[in-house]
Amino acid sequence: MPFRNEIIGRTDMLKYKGQMTDEQWQKVDLMLSEVIEINYHQNGARLFMDAVVWVVVNHAAWRQMPKQYGAWRSIYIRFYRWSNQKIWHSLAQQFVNDQELGSLLGRIVERCDT
Repeated sequence: MPFRNEIIGRTDMLKYKGQMTDEQWQKVDLMLSEVIEINYHQNGARLFMDAVVWVVVNHAAWRQMPKQYGAWRSIYIRFYRWSNQKIWHSLAQQFVNDQELGSLLGRIVERCDT
């Protein structure tokens, strides 16, 4: 599996409910410290990443995001800022040789570019 997940199934819809694996997060965490100039840990970077993964994997609108991730508008604004700063693109380029993580980050970049 590309990331830890729990599928809630109905015949008409499958929804991803989960997050990046610890191993994937550790890789991203190391890279974020090089890409972002601020202390991103103070702002719940892992929860933010999990929220973005949920939205992207589910092809969902931001307002559909489960409340466990926080206020959808705040997460969207942060996602938008990271998009404008090309942080998602930088992360995706760094993990191009990691099939699972590269694919996941590539999907996030696609969301940025739409």
